[in-house]
Amino acid sequence: MEILATGSIALVAPAGIWAGLGTPALSISATGLLLTFVLGRIGFVSQWLWLAYLWQTAEVLRGVWLPALHVKPVAIGVRQLLVKIVFVVLFIALW
Repeated sequence: MEILATGSIALVAPAGIWAGLGTPALSISATGLLLTFVLGRIGFVSQWLWLAYLWQTAEVLRGVWLPALHVKPVAIGVRQLLVKIVFVVLFIALW
C-alpha cells in the first residue's frame, strides 16, 4: 500500500509537463483508494483507512488539474513531502 501511495504522488509532479501522463498517477491512486475501501469493508484492514487514500487521491487530482508548471523543483518537493507526511499521519491514525 505504501508503495502505491509513494508512486502515485511522485508521478503527479511531472505529469503536467507532458499531456496525458496524469492518467497513470490517477489510476494508481484510484486503485489504492478502491483496494483499501474494499479491504476495509471485508475487515482485512481498518474500515477507515481508505480516508488516507482519499487524501492522496485528492492531491493527485489537484496535481493533474493544476500542474506544477513554472514551479521550482524545491517547491514541488516540499509540497510532496508535506502531502506524504499528512498521508502517513492519517494512515497511522486510521489504522
